Amino acid sequence: KKATVELRRSKAYLDDMTALAILPSMIDTPNNRKFADKDADFDNWTKPEDIAKEIGEWLEKPYLRPNSGALIKVFPDSKRGEGAVFKLAR
Repeated sequence: KKATVELRRSKAYLDDMTALAILPSMIDTPNNRKFADKDADFDNWTKPEDIAKEIGEWLEKPYLRPNSGALIKVFPDSKRGEGAVFKLAR
């Protein structure tokens, strides 16, 4: 741990780095559909494009980015019927 702290303090470029976890509900991919139950409702699955769009926003606008160490739950936006909701879990 001490070496990690020393490395972190000695490298200024690490100041802009963020490490977080995305915790999606089921992601709508061809492989997940292949192994899904016959009655699975794909409308209730998170689209990979929605996750990519949000991450792109964080890259373009760092002030929107969650803090390093955050856990972000992701699930489809049932109110709008499209897109995804990103909610801070921790």
